[in-house]
Amino acid sequence: MRLLQRANGATASTIMRIPIRLLIAIPTVIGALAPILLLLTNYWPSTRHHTDSRLLVTSFSDGNRVGLQTGDADVKVTSAPVSPEWWRNHLKINCRKLGYNGNRNFSKTLLQNIIVDDRHKAMYCLIPKVASTTWRRIFLLLSGYASVENITSILPNEIYDKSNKYLKRLSVYTKEEIEYRVDNYFKFVFVREPYERLLSAFRNKFLVNTNSSSYFKGRFGKKIIKNYRFEPESDPDGNGVKFSEFVDYLLDKKRKIAMNEHWETFYKMCAPCKIKYDFVGKMESMLSDTDFVLSQISPEIKFHLPSRTELRYSHNKTSDFMKDFYRQLSRHSIFKLYQMYRNDFLLFNYSIPLEILNILSENSTHSLEKIISKNEIIDYV
Repeated sequence: MRLLQRANGATASTIMRIPIRLLIAIPTVIGALAPILLLLTNYWPSTRHHTDSRLLVTSFSDGNRVGLQTGDADVKVTSAPVSPEWWRNHLKINCRKLGYNGNRNFSKTLLQNIIVDDRHKAMYCLIPKVASTTWRRIFLLLSGYASVENITSILPNEIYDKSNKYLKRLSVYTKEEIEYRVDNYFKFVFVREPYERLLSAFRNKFLVNTNSSSYFKGRFGKKIIKNYRFEPESDPDGNGVKFSEFVDYLLDKKRKIAMNEHWETFYKMCAPCKIKYDFVGKMESMLSDTDFVLSQISPEIKFHLPSRTELRYSHNKTSDFMKDFYRQLSRHSIFKLYQMYRNDFLLFNYSIPLEILNILSENSTHSLEKIISKNEIIDYV
């Protein structure tokens, strides 16, 4: 007993000798390390059927703030299994959260975005920068305007021209025919992580020299430089647009420059609450998801879908540049981009990429929770 008392007394006296400043600093150190530990331990699981336990930023009704959810049963993100039933249920639940009232007034833009194949009873909503050229190829094959032997040898520009000429869009049908197809056909869309898709569009349309990029530089680049650069120099070709200037244009509620399908939200382009897609494929799992869709709509057709490496177009290339480009933005702009694309994150089951979370936590005196809930991060409408 005396030994125990002596031990306790020694412990107490040892604690008393610890400087008060050190005791006060301990909670601060723990608080600063917590976000880093979360980022290191909660990494995206390799199995697609597992729950994604990384931090997920989601909006909620609390003034003009953004909330950080880490495990709420209603909002947690899972890495979706390849299952139409899962996707239908996921979209139904989250469309309800967004206040969808069930109206089915389809816009002309939406109807024009959807490719239809009546023979295989399939509908695909085309989104640029998400393997859209690949799916144009496949629908040309399904519709009989290309063969298995030459499908991969057709040049992208030729694919674009052929698909516009031969493939049917939902806009060509009567209202009754549209309703029938929406209710009875297999409907699918392919999406991509929003931050990465945005950067891919910027690099493809403003940093390279092609016929397509020349159009975008002339149509958008000159105006972006003029409106969003301090003391802009005259550039008749619209070259040299900075990523930060491009983002300023996107976030400007009073922008005089129209949006474009290459960076428009998935939500507006494909209206997932109205169309009720049977399946959502991901760019991140393109090959397996494509195989699944083909097994649903055309199991009799067997052909090798070339990887992006074989087509000399690497998806990983953009992801390699994520840190370099997004570090050019303020935290405020990064959050505003999330607000702009938040419906895409929610409906299509994406969480904020680890690269973006790392940027947000760099050189910060606040935890991620405090950064994300700061009052100046206002709602984007």
